[in-house]
Amino acid sequence: MGNIAELILRNHGSGNVNPDDLAQAESWARKGLELTISARKVSAIKHDVCEEAFAMLLYNLAIVREVCSLHVLRELSIHLFVAIR
Repeated sequence: MGNIAELILRNHGSGNVNPDDLAQAESWARKGLELTISARKVSAIKHDVCEEAFAMLLYNLAIVREVCSLHVLRELSIHLFVAIR
C-alpha cells in the first residue's frame, strides 16, 4: 500500500500533483499504516518484519504529508502573488 502511494506521487512531475491524487496517495499510505498497527497490536511478540513495515509506512505517510503541505503552500503563494499584483 505504501508502494501504491509512492507510485501515485511518482507519476507526476514535481509541483504538478493534483489534490485528488494527493488525497488518494495519502489514503493508501494511511491504510497501510493502519494495517501494520493492527497487526502489531494483535501479535503477542514483536516481529522484525512488522516493525520494519511499520517504520517504512510511517515514513511513507510523512513523505505524502510533506508533498501535500508543499502543494498547499505553493497554491497559497500563487494566490497571494496574484492578489498583490
